[in-house]
Amino acid sequence: MTIDVQEIIIDGVSGQVPTKAEKYIFVGTCSKGIENKIYTFGKNSDYKKELGEGRLTDKIKDFFSVLQEEAIVIAIPSEKDIAGEIREIIFEGTGKATYTVTGNSLCDTDIVIQILSGGALNEATAKISIDGGDNWMSPFTMPVDGKVNVEIAGIVVTFANFTTPSQSFVTGDRYFLKTISPKSGITALIEAIEVGLELYTPRYVYVCQDTDSLHWVTFGMKADELFSLHKPTYFITDTREKIEAIKRNGTITISTKIITGLSKTDDFVEGCSVTGDGIPTNTIITKILSPTSVEINNNATKTQTISLLIKEDISNYVNSLVKERQSFSHRFVAVCAGYGEVIEKTGISQVRNYSGVMAGTIASARVNESIGKVKKFPISNVKLPQGWTNTHSTILNDAGFVVLRRLEGLNSLYFARGNTLAEDTSDYKYIEIVDTVFKAIRLGRVGALKDLQSEGDSAGITNAHAEIITAISTMTSASPKELDSFEVIIPPNQDIVNNGLVFNLVLYGIPIIKNMKLNFMFKYANPFEE
Repeated sequence: MTIDVQEIIIDGVSGQVPTKAEKYIFVGTCSKGIENKIYTFGKNSDYKKELGEGRLTDKIKDFFSVLQEEAIVIAIPSEKDIAGEIREIIFEGTGKATYTVTGNSLCDTDIVIQILSGGALNEATAKISIDGGDNWMSPFTMPVDGKVNVEIAGIVVTFANFTTPSQSFVTGDRYFLKTISPKSGITALIEAIEVGLELYTPRYVYVCQDTDSLHWVTFGMKADELFSLHKPTYFITDTREKIEAIKRNGTITISTKIITGLSKTDDFVEGCSVTGDGIPTNTIITKILSPTSVEINNNATKTQTISLLIKEDISNYVNSLVKERQSFSHRFVAVCAGYGEVIEKTGISQVRNYSGVMAGTIASARVNESIGKVKKFPISNVKLPQGWTNTHSTILNDAGFVVLRRLEGLNSLYFARGNTLAEDTSDYKYIEIVDTVFKAIRLGRVGALKDLQSEGDSAGITNAHAEIITAISTMTSASPKELDSFEVIIPPNQDIVNNGLVFNLVLYGIPIIKNMKLNFMFKYANPFEE
Protein backbone atom coordinates (compact mmCIF):
# COMPACT_ATOMS: atom_id res chain seq x y z
CA MET A 1 0.00 0.00 0.00
CA THR A 2 1.31 3.43 -0.91
CA ILE A 3 2.17 5.52 2.11
CA ASP A 4 -0.09 8.57 1.87
CA VAL A 5 -2.86 10.56 3.53
CA GLN A 6 -6.43 9.60 2.51
CA GLU A 7 -9.25 12.16 2.54
CA ILE A 8 -12.80 11.03 3.36
CA ILE A 9 -15.91 13.20 3.52
CA ILE A 10 -18.28 12.19 6.32
CA ASP A 11 -21.76 13.49 5.57
CA GLY A 12 -24.85 13.93 7.73
CA VAL A 13 -23.29 15.13 11.00
CA SER A 14 -23.89 18.90 10.78
CA GLY A 15 -27.43 18.69 12.13
CA GLN A 16 -28.97 20.35 9.08
CA VAL A 17 -32.54 19.52 8.21
CA PRO A 18 -34.32 19.80 4.85
CA THR A 19 -35.51 23.35 4.13
CA LYS A 20 -37.89 22.48 1.31
CA ALA A 21 -41.32 24.08 1.26
CA GLU A 22 -43.99 21.96 2.94
CA LYS A 23 -46.40 20.15 0.63
CA TYR A 24 -50.14 19.80 1.10
CA ILE A 25 -52.50 17.60 -0.90
CA PHE A 26 -55.82 19.25 -1.86
CA VAL A 27 -58.60 17.15 -3.40
CA GLY A 28 -61.95 18.41 -4.72
CA THR A 29 -63.98 19.30 -7.79
CA CYS A 30 -63.40 22.10 -10.31
CA SER A 31 -64.73 23.09 -13.71
CA LYS A 32 -61.56 22.87 -15.86
CA GLY A 33 -58.89 20.67 -14.30
CA ILE A 34 -58.36 17.13 -15.58
CA GLU A 35 -59.67 14.62 -13.06
CA ASN A 36 -57.00 12.68 -11.12
CA LYS A 37 -54.18 14.75 -12.59
CA ILE A 38 -51.62 16.36 -10.28
CA TYR A 39 -51.25 20.16 -10.41
CA THR A 40 -48.69 22.00 -8.29
CA PHE A 41 -49.22 25.59 -7.19
CA GLY A 42 -47.37 28.19 -5.17
CA LYS A 43 -48.69 31.43 -3.76
CA ASN A 44 -48.29 33.33 -7.05
CA SER A 45 -49.48 30.56 -9.37
CA ASP A 46 -52.44 31.11 -11.68
CA TYR A 47 -54.39 28.15 -10.30
CA LYS A 48 -57.70 29.54 -11.57
CA LYS A 49 -56.43 29.34 -15.16
CA GLU A 50 -55.69 25.63 -14.70
CA LEU A 51 -58.64 24.63 -12.53
CA GLY A 52 -61.42 27.07 -13.42
CA GLU A 53 -64.20 27.48 -10.85
CA GLY A 54 -65.29 25.18 -8.05
CA ARG A 55 -64.61 24.25 -4.47
CA LEU A 56 -61.04 23.13 -5.11
CA THR A 57 -60.25 26.58 -6.52
CA ASP A 58 -62.09 28.36 -3.70
CA LYS A 59 -60.22 26.46 -0.99
CA ILE A 60 -56.82 27.05 -2.60
CA LYS A 61 -57.72 30.75 -2.78
CA ASP A 62 -58.63 30.80 0.93
CA PHE A 63 -55.48 28.85 1.84
CA PHE A 64 -53.13 31.31 0.17
CA SER A 65 -55.08 34.32 1.50
CA VAL A 66 -53.73 33.71 5.02
CA LEU A 67 -50.52 31.80 4.31
CA GLN A 68 -47.45 33.27 6.05
CA GLU A 69 -44.87 30.67 4.96
CA GLU A 70 -43.71 29.08 1.72
CA ALA A 71 -45.89 26.14 0.76
CA ILE A 72 -46.71 24.00 -2.26
CA VAL A 73 -50.26 22.86 -2.94
CA ILE A 74 -50.55 19.50 -4.66
CA ALA A 75 -54.02 19.83 -6.20
CA ILE A 76 -55.82 16.80 -7.64
CA PRO A 77 -59.27 17.39 -9.19
CA SER A 78 -61.60 14.56 -8.21
CA GLU A 79 -64.33 13.03 -10.34
CA LYS A 80 -67.59 15.00 -10.31
CA ASP A 81 -69.80 11.96 -9.78
CA ILE A 82 -72.34 13.93 -7.71
CA ALA A 83 -73.87 16.59 -9.95
CA GLY A 84 -74.12 20.20 -8.89
CA GLU A 85 -77.50 21.69 -8.12
CA ILE A 86 -79.39 24.72 -9.38
CA ARG A 87 -81.89 25.76 -6.74
CA GLU A 88 -85.30 27.12 -7.76
CA ILE A 89 -85.49 30.90 -8.13
CA ILE A 90 -87.00 32.82 -5.22
CA PHE A 91 -88.69 35.98 -6.53
CA GLU A 92 -89.40 39.17 -4.60
CA GLY A 93 -91.36 41.91 -6.37
CA THR A 94 -94.40 42.70 -8.47
CA GLY A 95 -93.14 42.15 -12.02
CA LYS A 96 -94.94 39.47 -14.03
CA ALA A 97 -92.18 38.12 -16.29
CA THR A 98 -91.80 34.34 -16.37
CA TYR A 99 -88.42 32.65 -16.08
CA THR A 100 -86.59 29.35 -16.46
CA VAL A 101 -83.06 28.25 -15.61
CA THR A 102 -80.87 25.94 -17.70
CA GLY A 103 -77.28 24.76 -17.52
CA ASN A 104 -75.02 22.75 -15.25
CA SER A 105 -73.81 24.27 -12.01
CA LEU A 106 -70.03 24.76 -11.95
CA CYS A 107 -69.53 26.28 -8.52
CA ASP A 108 -71.17 27.73 -5.42
CA THR A 109 -72.83 31.10 -6.05
CA ASP A 110 -75.52 33.26 -4.43
CA ILE A 111 -76.93 35.00 -7.50
CA VAL A 112 -79.14 38.07 -7.26
CA ILE A 113 -80.63 39.69 -10.37
CA GLN A 114 -82.07 43.10 -9.45
CA ILE A 115 -84.21 45.22 -11.75
CA LEU A 116 -82.99 48.84 -11.84
CA SER A 117 -85.65 50.23 -14.19
CA GLY A 118 -88.87 48.53 -15.25
CA GLY A 119 -90.44 47.68 -18.57
CA ALA A 120 -90.20 44.87 -21.09
CA LEU A 121 -87.29 42.87 -22.48
CA ASN A 122 -84.85 45.10 -24.38
CA GLU A 123 -86.09 47.99 -22.20
CA ALA A 124 -85.74 47.15 -18.51
CA THR A 125 -82.28 47.40 -16.95
CA ALA A 126 -80.76 45.15 -14.31
CA LYS A 127 -77.60 44.23 -12.45
CA ILE A 128 -76.19 40.91 -11.22
CA SER A 129 -74.39 39.86 -8.06
CA ILE A 130 -72.88 36.41 -7.49
CA ASP A 131 -72.17 36.93 -3.78
CA GLY A 132 -75.62 37.62 -2.42
CA GLY A 133 -75.64 41.34 -3.21
CA ASP A 134 -72.39 42.46 -1.59
CA ASN A 135 -70.79 43.24 -4.95
CA TRP A 136 -72.43 43.98 -8.30
CA MET A 137 -71.45 43.65 -11.95
CA SER A 138 -72.07 46.49 -14.40
CA PRO A 139 -75.74 47.31 -15.18
CA PHE A 140 -77.16 45.98 -18.46
CA THR A 141 -80.33 46.09 -20.51
CA MET A 142 -82.41 42.91 -20.36
CA PRO A 143 -81.64 41.10 -23.66
CA VAL A 144 -84.30 40.96 -26.34
CA ASP A 145 -84.18 37.14 -26.26
CA GLY A 146 -84.41 37.18 -22.44
CA LYS A 147 -81.26 35.10 -21.94
CA VAL A 148 -79.13 36.28 -19.00
CA ASN A 149 -75.91 34.26 -18.99
CA VAL A 150 -74.21 33.83 -15.61
CA GLU A 151 -71.11 32.26 -17.10
CA ILE A 152 -69.13 31.80 -13.90
CA ALA A 153 -71.93 29.60 -12.51
CA GLY A 154 -72.53 27.70 -15.75
CA ILE A 155 -76.20 28.70 -16.03
CA VAL A 156 -78.55 30.78 -18.18
CA VAL A 157 -81.68 32.44 -16.78
CA THR A 158 -84.21 32.94 -19.58
CA PHE A 159 -86.96 35.53 -19.04
CA ALA A 160 -90.14 35.97 -21.09
CA ASN A 161 -92.41 39.01 -21.27
CA PHE A 162 -95.83 39.05 -19.63
CA THR A 163 -98.83 39.35 -21.95
CA THR A 164 -98.66 43.06 -21.18
CA PRO A 165 -94.93 43.53 -21.81
CA SER A 166 -94.61 46.78 -19.87
CA GLN A 167 -95.61 44.92 -16.68
CA SER A 168 -92.89 42.30 -17.07
CA PHE A 169 -90.27 43.97 -14.90
CA VAL A 170 -90.75 46.50 -12.10
CA THR A 171 -88.03 48.58 -10.47
CA GLY A 172 -86.80 46.79 -7.35
CA ASP A 173 -87.78 43.28 -8.47
CA ARG A 174 -85.21 40.75 -7.27
CA TYR A 175 -84.56 37.17 -8.34
CA PHE A 176 -82.53 35.00 -5.95
CA LEU A 177 -80.82 31.87 -7.22
CA LYS A 178 -78.29 29.62 -5.51
CA THR A 179 -76.03 27.19 -7.36
CA ILE A 180 -74.29 24.32 -5.59
CA SER A 181 -70.94 22.99 -6.76
CA PRO A 182 -70.60 19.39 -7.98
CA LYS A 183 -69.08 16.99 -5.46
CA SER A 184 -67.28 13.67 -5.37
CA GLY A 185 -68.35 10.44 -3.74
CA ILE A 186 -66.09 8.71 -1.24
CA THR A 187 -64.58 6.35 -3.83
CA ALA A 188 -63.76 9.21 -6.21
CA LEU A 189 -62.15 11.20 -3.38
CA ILE A 190 -59.95 8.28 -2.32
CA GLU A 191 -58.89 7.68 -5.95
CA ALA A 192 -57.73 11.29 -6.25
CA ILE A 193 -56.02 11.20 -2.85
CA GLU A 194 -54.07 8.07 -3.78
CA VAL A 195 -52.84 9.72 -6.99
CA GLY A 196 -51.21 12.42 -4.87
CA LEU A 197 -49.88 10.03 -2.23
CA GLU A 198 -48.08 7.95 -4.86
CA LEU A 199 -45.62 10.83 -5.33
CA TYR A 200 -45.80 12.92 -2.18
CA THR A 201 -45.93 12.59 1.60
CA PRO A 202 -47.76 15.74 2.67
CA ARG A 203 -48.17 17.31 6.09
CA TYR A 204 -51.92 16.80 5.66
CA VAL A 205 -54.53 15.84 3.07
CA TYR A 206 -57.30 18.40 2.63
CA VAL A 207 -60.65 17.21 1.24
CA CYS A 208 -62.22 20.37 -0.18
CA GLN A 209 -65.92 19.67 0.15
CA ASP A 210 -68.56 19.19 2.80
CA THR A 211 -68.41 15.73 4.35
CA ASP A 212 -70.16 13.69 7.04
CA SER A 213 -69.28 10.92 9.47
CA LEU A 214 -69.22 8.28 6.70
CA HIS A 215 -66.45 10.25 4.99
CA TRP A 216 -64.62 10.78 8.28
CA VAL A 217 -64.53 7.03 8.93
CA THR A 218 -62.93 6.50 5.51
CA PHE A 219 -60.37 9.27 6.07
CA GLY A 220 -59.51 7.84 9.49
CA MET A 221 -58.94 4.39 8.01
CA LYS A 222 -56.74 5.92 5.30
CA ALA A 223 -54.73 7.84 7.93
CA ASP A 224 -54.18 4.59 9.86
CA GLU A 225 -53.07 2.86 6.66
CA LEU A 226 -50.61 5.67 5.87
CA PHE A 227 -49.22 5.51 9.40
CA SER A 228 -48.59 1.78 9.02
CA LEU A 229 -46.72 2.56 5.77
CA HIS A 230 -44.43 5.02 7.63
CA LYS A 231 -46.19 8.03 6.08
CA PRO A 232 -47.81 9.78 9.06
CA THR A 233 -50.45 12.12 7.63
CA TYR A 234 -53.70 13.55 8.91
CA PHE A 235 -56.86 14.70 7.12
CA ILE A 236 -58.79 17.97 7.28
CA THR A 237 -62.18 18.69 5.74
CA ASP A 238 -65.52 20.59 6.04
CA THR A 239 -68.93 19.97 7.47
CA ARG A 240 -72.01 21.05 5.55
CA GLU A 241 -73.22 24.63 5.71
CA LYS A 242 -76.49 25.77 7.24
CA ILE A 243 -79.52 25.43 4.97
CA GLU A 244 -80.39 29.04 4.08
CA ALA A 245 -83.44 28.72 1.80
CA ILE A 246 -84.66 25.90 -0.42
CA LYS A 247 -87.80 26.36 -2.50
CA ARG A 248 -89.50 23.10 -3.44
CA ASN A 249 -92.97 21.96 -4.50
CA GLY A 250 -94.78 19.28 -2.53
CA THR A 251 -98.25 17.83 -1.96
CA ILE A 252 -100.03 17.71 1.39
CA THR A 253 -103.48 16.53 2.49
CA ILE A 254 -105.59 18.35 5.06
CA SER A 255 -105.15 17.19 8.68
CA THR A 256 -102.06 15.11 7.88
CA LYS A 257 -98.41 15.66 8.74
CA ILE A 258 -96.82 14.13 5.64
CA ILE A 259 -95.54 16.14 2.65
CA THR A 260 -95.09 13.99 -0.47
CA GLY A 261 -94.13 14.52 -4.09
CA LEU A 262 -90.87 16.34 -3.30
CA SER A 263 -88.23 16.19 -6.02
CA LYS A 264 -85.55 15.36 -3.42
CA THR A 265 -85.01 15.44 0.33
CA ASP A 266 -81.33 14.59 0.76
CA ASP A 267 -80.51 18.29 1.24
CA PHE A 268 -83.00 18.61 4.14
CA VAL A 269 -82.26 17.90 7.79
CA GLU A 270 -84.57 17.32 10.72
CA GLY A 271 -85.45 20.54 12.51
CA CYS A 272 -85.62 22.72 9.38
CA SER A 273 -88.53 25.15 9.32
CA VAL A 274 -91.23 24.74 6.66
CA THR A 275 -93.41 27.59 5.40
CA GLY A 276 -96.10 27.63 2.72
CA ASP A 277 -99.83 28.09 2.12
CA GLY A 278 -101.70 25.66 4.34
CA ILE A 279 -98.70 25.07 6.59
CA PRO A 280 -99.19 26.38 10.17
CA THR A 281 -96.58 28.66 11.71
CA ASN A 282 -93.77 27.08 13.73
CA THR A 283 -93.76 24.00 11.52
CA ILE A 284 -90.56 21.97 11.30
CA ILE A 285 -89.43 18.74 9.64
CA THR A 286 -89.46 16.00 12.27
CA LYS A 287 -88.36 13.11 10.07
CA ILE A 288 -87.04 12.43 6.55
CA LEU A 289 -89.28 9.56 5.44
CA SER A 290 -88.00 8.89 1.92
CA PRO A 291 -86.24 10.60 -0.99
CA THR A 292 -89.58 12.27 -1.81
CA SER A 293 -91.41 12.71 1.51
CA VAL A 294 -91.00 14.21 4.98
CA GLU A 295 -92.95 14.30 8.22
CA ILE A 296 -93.78 17.61 9.91
CA ASN A 297 -94.96 18.45 13.43
CA ASN A 298 -98.25 20.18 12.52
CA ASN A 299 -101.36 19.18 10.58
CA ALA A 300 -101.92 20.87 7.23
CA THR A 301 -104.96 23.11 6.86
CA LYS A 302 -105.46 22.54 3.12
CA THR A 303 -105.15 19.76 0.57
CA GLN A 304 -103.04 21.02 -2.30
CA THR A 305 -99.72 21.07 -4.10
CA ILE A 306 -97.84 24.00 -2.66
CA SER A 307 -94.54 25.81 -2.96
CA LEU A 308 -92.57 25.23 0.24
CA LEU A 309 -89.65 27.18 1.64
CA ILE A 310 -87.24 25.13 3.76
CA LYS A 311 -84.86 26.95 6.12
CA GLU A 312 -82.62 26.08 9.06
CA ASP A 313 -81.67 28.19 12.06
CA ILE A 314 -78.17 28.25 13.55
CA SER A 315 -79.15 26.33 16.68
CA ASN A 316 -80.51 23.43 14.62
CA TYR A 317 -77.38 23.48 12.48
CA VAL A 318 -75.12 23.30 15.54
CA ASN A 319 -77.17 20.56 17.19
CA SER A 320 -77.20 18.41 14.04
CA LEU A 321 -73.39 18.59 13.80
CA VAL A 322 -72.99 17.63 17.45
CA LYS A 323 -75.24 14.62 16.76
CA GLU A 324 -73.15 13.71 13.68
CA ARG A 325 -69.96 13.91 15.75
CA GLN A 326 -71.29 11.50 18.38
CA SER A 327 -71.03 8.62 15.93
CA PHE A 328 -67.32 9.09 15.18
CA SER A 329 -63.89 9.73 16.66
CA HIS A 330 -60.39 9.63 15.20
CA ARG A 331 -57.22 11.38 16.30
CA PHE A 332 -55.95 11.96 12.75
CA VAL A 333 -59.06 13.68 11.33
CA ALA A 334 -59.82 17.39 11.86
CA VAL A 335 -63.11 18.94 10.71
CA CYS A 336 -63.97 22.63 10.34
CA ALA A 337 -67.59 23.24 11.31
CA GLY A 338 -67.83 27.00 10.79
CA TYR A 339 -69.06 29.01 7.86
CA GLY A 340 -69.40 32.67 6.99
CA GLU A 341 -68.59 35.25 4.35
CA VAL A 342 -65.04 34.58 3.18
CA ILE A 343 -63.77 37.83 1.70
CA GLU A 344 -61.47 37.49 -1.31
CA LYS A 345 -58.76 39.94 -2.38
CA THR A 346 -61.00 41.12 -5.22
CA GLY A 347 -63.58 42.24 -2.65
CA ILE A 348 -66.04 39.52 -3.62
CA SER A 349 -67.31 37.57 -0.63
CA GLN A 350 -68.92 34.15 -0.70
CA VAL A 351 -70.66 32.32 2.13
CA ARG A 352 -68.81 29.05 2.60
CA ASN A 353 -67.09 26.89 5.17
CA TYR A 354 -63.82 28.59 6.15
CA SER A 355 -61.77 25.39 6.25
CA GLY A 356 -59.48 26.86 3.57
CA VAL A 357 -58.55 29.62 6.03
CA MET A 358 -57.99 26.94 8.67
CA ALA A 359 -55.74 25.01 6.24
CA GLY A 360 -53.65 28.10 5.49
CA THR A 361 -53.32 28.90 9.19
CA ILE A 362 -52.06 25.39 9.95
CA ALA A 363 -49.52 25.74 7.14
CA SER A 364 -48.37 29.07 8.62
CA ALA A 365 -47.84 27.58 12.07
CA ARG A 366 -44.81 25.73 13.37
CA VAL A 367 -45.71 22.15 14.16
CA ASN A 368 -46.04 22.91 17.88
CA GLU A 369 -48.02 26.16 17.47
CA SER A 370 -51.73 26.38 18.14
CA ILE A 371 -53.73 27.88 15.27
CA GLY A 372 -55.56 29.84 17.95
CA LYS A 373 -52.41 31.80 18.87
CA VAL A 374 -53.72 35.33 19.27
CA LYS A 375 -50.43 37.14 18.59
CA LYS A 376 -49.85 35.41 15.29
CA PHE A 377 -53.14 34.27 13.75
CA PRO A 378 -55.86 36.94 13.74
CA ILE A 379 -58.44 36.15 11.05
CA SER A 380 -59.75 39.27 9.33
CA ASN A 381 -61.10 37.92 6.02
CA VAL A 382 -64.05 35.99 7.46
CA LYS A 383 -67.35 37.49 8.61
CA LEU A 384 -69.47 35.22 10.78
CA PRO A 385 -73.16 34.94 9.85
CA GLN A 386 -75.75 37.10 11.55
CA GLY A 387 -76.95 35.43 14.74
CA TRP A 388 -73.78 33.40 15.28
CA THR A 389 -72.58 33.75 18.87
CA ASN A 390 -69.67 32.53 20.94
CA THR A 391 -72.07 30.04 22.50
CA HIS A 392 -72.43 28.32 19.13
CA SER A 393 -68.64 28.32 18.74
CA THR A 394 -68.18 26.91 22.25
CA ILE A 395 -70.63 24.04 21.66
CA LEU A 396 -68.91 23.02 18.42
CA ASN A 397 -65.42 23.49 19.88
CA ASP A 398 -66.33 21.30 22.86
CA ALA A 399 -67.60 18.67 20.41
CA GLY A 400 -64.16 18.58 18.77
CA PHE A 401 -64.75 20.69 15.67
CA VAL A 402 -62.57 23.61 14.53
CA VAL A 403 -64.40 26.95 14.71
CA LEU A 404 -63.73 30.67 14.86
CA ARG A 405 -64.70 32.79 17.85
CA ARG A 406 -64.70 36.40 18.96
CA LEU A 407 -62.55 37.67 21.83
CA GLU A 408 -63.97 40.64 23.70
CA GLY A 409 -61.67 43.64 23.29
CA LEU A 410 -60.19 42.47 19.97
CA ASN A 411 -61.55 43.14 16.49
CA SER A 412 -60.43 40.07 14.56
CA LEU A 413 -61.70 36.50 14.80
CA TYR A 414 -59.56 33.67 16.16
CA PHE A 415 -59.67 29.89 16.00
CA ALA A 416 -60.85 28.49 19.33
CA ARG A 417 -58.46 25.52 19.12
CA GLY A 418 -56.94 23.29 16.49
CA ASN A 419 -59.09 20.30 17.42
CA THR A 420 -59.04 16.80 16.02
CA LEU A 421 -61.98 14.43 16.36
CA ALA A 422 -60.10 12.30 18.89
CA GLU A 423 -61.70 10.82 21.99
CA ASP A 424 -61.69 13.08 25.05
CA THR A 425 -59.13 10.82 26.75
CA SER A 426 -56.68 10.90 23.82
CA ASP A 427 -53.33 12.71 23.97
CA TYR A 428 -53.91 13.71 20.34
CA LYS A 429 -56.93 16.01 20.63
CA TYR A 430 -55.08 18.94 19.06
CA ILE A 431 -53.50 19.40 15.65
CA GLU A 432 -50.28 20.85 17.11
CA ILE A 433 -49.66 17.65 19.07
CA VAL A 434 -50.31 15.44 16.04
CA ASP A 435 -48.07 17.68 13.91
CA THR A 436 -45.25 17.68 16.48
CA VAL A 437 -45.28 13.91 17.00
CA PHE A 438 -45.55 13.21 13.26
CA LYS A 439 -42.51 15.38 12.56
CA ALA A 440 -40.52 13.62 15.29
CA ILE A 441 -41.57 10.25 13.85
CA ARG A 442 -40.42 11.21 10.35
CA LEU A 443 -37.07 12.53 11.61
CA GLY A 444 -36.52 9.65 14.02
CA ARG A 445 -37.27 7.07 11.35
CA VAL A 446 -34.77 8.56 8.89
CA GLY A 447 -32.15 8.65 11.65
CA ALA A 448 -32.79 5.02 12.58
CA LEU A 449 -32.79 3.80 8.97
CA LYS A 450 -29.10 4.67 8.68
CA ASP A 451 -28.25 1.78 11.01
CA LEU A 452 -30.66 -0.80 9.65
CA GLN A 453 -28.79 -4.10 9.05
CA SER A 454 -25.78 -2.81 10.97
CA GLU A 455 -24.05 -4.88 13.65
CA GLY A 456 -26.12 -5.23 16.83
CA ASP A 457 -23.22 -5.13 19.23
CA SER A 458 -22.65 -2.46 21.86
CA ALA A 459 -21.00 -0.11 19.38
CA GLY A 460 -23.77 -0.58 16.80
CA ILE A 461 -26.53 0.05 19.33
CA THR A 462 -24.74 3.14 20.64
CA ASN A 463 -24.36 4.47 17.11
CA ALA A 464 -28.05 3.89 16.26
CA HIS A 465 -29.01 5.60 19.51
CA ALA A 466 -26.84 8.60 18.59
CA GLU A 467 -28.31 8.83 15.06
CA ILE A 468 -31.86 9.02 16.41
CA ILE A 469 -30.86 11.68 18.94
CA THR A 470 -29.11 13.71 16.25
CA ALA A 471 -32.16 13.55 13.99
CA ILE A 472 -34.72 14.63 16.58
CA SER A 473 -32.39 17.21 18.16
CA THR A 474 -33.18 19.48 15.22
CA MET A 475 -36.58 20.07 16.87
CA THR A 476 -35.07 21.14 20.21
CA SER A 477 -32.38 23.26 18.57
CA ALA A 478 -34.85 24.99 16.23
CA SER A 479 -35.47 28.65 16.92
CA PRO A 480 -38.10 28.85 18.32
CA LYS A 481 -38.07 25.33 19.73
CA GLU A 482 -40.52 22.74 18.41
CA LEU A 483 -39.90 20.39 21.35
CA ASP A 484 -38.82 21.27 24.86
CA SER A 485 -36.78 18.08 25.20
CA PHE A 486 -36.90 14.36 24.53
CA GLU A 487 -35.48 11.04 25.67
CA VAL A 488 -34.36 8.05 23.61
CA ILE A 489 -34.35 5.08 25.97
CA ILE A 490 -32.81 1.67 25.24
CA PRO A 491 -34.77 -0.97 27.20
CA PRO A 492 -32.40 -3.54 28.76
CA ASN A 493 -32.17 -7.29 28.06
CA GLN A 494 -33.47 -7.20 24.48
CA ASP A 495 -33.53 -10.21 22.16
CA ILE A 496 -32.18 -8.38 19.11
CA VAL A 497 -31.77 -11.55 17.04
CA ASN A 498 -35.46 -12.47 17.16
CA ASN A 499 -37.22 -9.21 17.90
CA GLY A 500 -34.99 -6.49 16.49
CA LEU A 501 -33.84 -3.43 18.39
CA VAL A 502 -36.33 -1.33 20.36
CA PHE A 503 -35.98 2.31 21.41
CA ASN A 504 -38.56 4.10 23.56
CA LEU A 505 -38.88 7.77 22.67
CA VAL A 506 -40.43 10.25 25.10
CA LEU A 507 -41.25 13.67 23.64
CA TYR A 508 -41.69 16.63 26.00
CA GLY A 509 -43.86 19.23 24.31
CA ILE A 510 -44.05 22.95 24.97
CA PRO A 511 -47.30 23.74 26.85
CA ILE A 512 -49.97 25.94 25.26
CA ILE A 513 -51.58 28.65 27.41
CA LYS A 514 -55.28 27.83 27.11
CA ASN A 515 -56.61 30.08 29.86
CA MET A 516 -55.40 32.93 32.05
CA LYS A 517 -56.63 34.25 35.39
CA LEU A 518 -55.89 37.83 36.40
CA ASN A 519 -56.29 38.61 40.11
CA PHE A 520 -56.79 42.36 40.56
CA MET A 521 -56.55 44.08 43.93
CA PHE A 522 -57.22 47.71 44.76
CA LYS A 523 -55.49 49.68 47.52
CA TYR A 524 -55.29 53.33 48.46
CA ALA A 525 -51.89 54.95 48.30
CA ASN A 526 -50.43 56.18 51.62
CA PRO A 527 -49.37 59.84 51.13
CA PHE A 528 -46.94 59.56 54.08
CA GLU A 529 -44.97 56.76 52.47
CA GLU A 530 -42.25 57.74 50.05
